[in-house]
Amino acid sequence: MRPRLQELLAADFPGIKFRYIDVNEPAALAAEFLVFTIPTVIVFYEGKEYIRKSRPFGLKELAEAIRRP
Repeated sequence: MRPRLQELLAADFPGIKFRYIDVNEPAALAAEFLVFTIPTVIVFYEGKEYIRKSRPFGLKELAEAIRRP
């Protein structure tokens, strides 16, 4: 899922920065963002959480949600 997500962001949303967090290393960081299942994608807009998708979700659905603002 990660490579496909990176391709989507690079092609359609080049202004969005991609960050990957391994939930096994530092577990405190995953807990801080309340990520308890994988995959989880969180999109921040103007410093606030705008979109949160956890399994199952499609990349098309995510892209449509990002385009809304």
